[in-house]
Amino acid sequence: HTHTTACSLSPSHLSHKTNNKRKKGTISQKQKRILLTDIITCSAKGEFSMVEVAFELLCSEGDDIDAAEEEFADQCRVFAMSLPEFPGTASRF
Repeated sequence: HTHTTACSLSPSHLSHKTNNKRKKGTISQKQKRILLTDIITCSAKGEFSMVEVAFELLCSEGDDIDAAEEEFADQCRVFAMSLPEFPGTASRF
């Protein structure tokens, strides 16, 4: 079973879109690793991660892409803080 998503979010996209925000302290390397692990884990289950859903909702449409990307980076930070550092050590909310 192959997991597909309508959005174009990929690990490299997450890296690219959050690198500029990370310089402002919005997302750390640790947070990025946690989010990427969640994307992979959810994909293996055939589910969409919170990051993928947020990307689709915030970045897929609209005129103000800079504001959308900033909001996406903020949401990534929140999601990373809510997820366990090591999968399987705590449940998702």
